Amino acid sequence: MKQADIARHLDLSVRALRERYAAGQIDKTADLDAQRVQYIRLLRETAANRAPNGPLDPQQEKARLDQLRADEVEIRLAEKRKELVPIEDYERHMAGAFKVVATTLESLPDRLERDVGLSPEAVTACYRAVDGLRNDLASRLQRANAHPAS
Repeated sequence: MKQADIARHLDLSVRALRERYAAGQIDKTADLDAQRVQYIRLLRETAANRAPNGPLDPQQEKARLDQLRADEVEIRLAEKRKELVPIEDYERHMAGAFKVVATTLESLPDRLERDVGLSPEAVTACYRAVDGLRNDLASRLQRANAHPAS
């Protein structure tokens, strides 16, 4: 079968078909069905960004660069709209919030003693319970930070 017929069957130009032959992406000694399957697999790999390593064609490279620039602009806009914050600010605010939680938990036994009239033994038990909860919370937060995807 002529290359022009194969190219027409694959909806390629003869030049593009020859480039794929030269790159080893399609075996020119294979029959038409095998070449069609090879071309379909190449299209799938390209669509999934698993195309064989090699230089991107200029059009692909420009599209990739345009996408990176668009992503960068999107990030800057999100920062201006206060949708993104620097990680240092986030960590500082979260540390402050957890400090408030810890302080509130630590004041619970005294508050219960004053407002409810707990006995000294009950207050001591409450302190132990609060310490256990605070330590449990700290452990959970450490595990969550060590394995964020979990």
